[in-house]
Amino acid sequence: MPRAPAPDEDDELDDLPDTHPTQPVHDAEQALLGALLLEPHRLLELTAIKPDSFSQPAHGALFAAIRTLPAPGPGQHTKDTSWLNAVLAAVREDTRGLTASYLHTLVRVCPWPRHASAYARMVEARTETSEYQKLRSRFSPLHTSGGDRTPLPGHLRDSTRPRRPSPPGWKRSGVR
Repeated sequence: MPRAPAPDEDDELDDLPDTHPTQPVHDAEQALLGALLLEPHRLLELTAIKPDSFSQPAHGALFAAIRTLPAPGPGQHTKDTSWLNAVLAAVREDTRGLTASYLHTLVRVCPWPRHASAYARMVEARTETSEYQKLRSRFSPLHTSGGDRTPLPGHLRDSTRPRRPSPPGWKRSGVR
């Protein structure tokens, strides 16, 4: 029968890596949402980000709720939580798991609300990277298997060519 290790015998478990580390974009999403909960007028600085840009569906739903509700005045927002209650009520229609305590967590993890536009750019960059990875995984089998040899349209063919001439002595493999 296997025996359970004594509390002082599990020292080798301390060296195991964390199997589920948080992604940096998750932290950026939390900081962005916290900034918008602290200072809702920062939403006017964000133009390109959409609810689909978030990796967590709950974060996207919260952003959509923040965007749809009219932002309170700065004086009202510091004295009254009615806008935060309205955001939470709107989000709970789509996402049941969000609580007031999670909104508090978002506010707490936001280091500087004035950097909301920087956090938004980080979230957007992740979206662009994931779209690129999807396209790359979709088309890489064609490249490696010698699949479809249809010539590319002119605008795509031109975008695959190097934009400037290679320096003398430079080879494509990167080895001289």
